[in-house]
Amino acid sequence: MFSRAWFVLRVNGTLASVGVDPKHFEDHFRAGAITLGYEEGLTPQEVATFLVVQLPIGHWPDGFPRQVRQWVRAGKVDPKRHRDFLQFA
Repeated sequence: MFSRAWFVLRVNGTLASVGVDPKHFEDHFRAGAITLGYEEGLTPQEVATFLVVQLPIGHWPDGFPRQVRQWVRAGKVDPKRHRDFLQFA
């Protein structure tokens, strides 16, 4: 398991890797999602996916649904656990 500080860096890095500036989200919202994800044992990719699907679909980065499918295949996002928000990705 990651330390909390490392987890924050990984989530922010994951967002940046798909073309989303982590600062796009209000600090308290992003921090809350990261804290909850850390406490629930989610992966950085799962938290990043949750955050991105909160954006209007037209604001998603190009290829985002494809990237999520790659994370699912790699075991970094559990499709059974996150069915609610993966239906949009």
